[in-house]
Amino acid sequence: MVEWIIALTVLGVILIALEIFLPGGVLGFAGALCLLGGMGVAVVADEFNGHPWLRLGICLGILAVAVMSLVLGLKYFDKTPFARIITLQEEVGHGARDRKSEVAALIGQEATARGDLRPLGSVKVGEQRHEATSRTGYVESGTKVRIVAVEDLVLVVEPISNSAAAASPTLS
Repeated sequence: MVEWIIALTVLGVILIALEIFLPGGVLGFAGALCLLGGMGVAVVADEFNGHPWLRLGICLGILAVAVMSLVLGLKYFDKTPFARIITLQEEVGHGARDRKSEVAALIGQEATARGDLRPLGSVKVGEQRHEATSRTGYVESGTKVRIVAVEDLVLVVEPISNSAAAASPTLS
């Protein structure tokens, strides 16, 4: 029976280790079942009659091996080829809050309509393209516009005319 305890424990650790490199859940589940089986055999084994503390010690030892396998698996998972496939390798961005302040800083600047604004479309500010909506309705492509507000990360623009050039921008 002791051989079964050792065999089930070793097999459980091997299956859990394989789960790290061949994910899918089946090997990890089978490994956990083997570890539980090893604990079950330790509880019912005749070799340990009259030694309840030894049974408890073996079960705790197997549990420690299971926890150690899990910790090592989590520690080294990011170094596996599979982890490199399913995880990001570079930073994506800083979030909507940074984007909102970045877009709000454009208020008062001039832009060029990249296409017709009916009233939605896009404008070019410097070398960047931004979503925009026209406060006055239709604006032809190529028209110079001034950014007067930002609503939900969408620039609100007005065509630049002699009277509009003197107007001050507002934040909505």
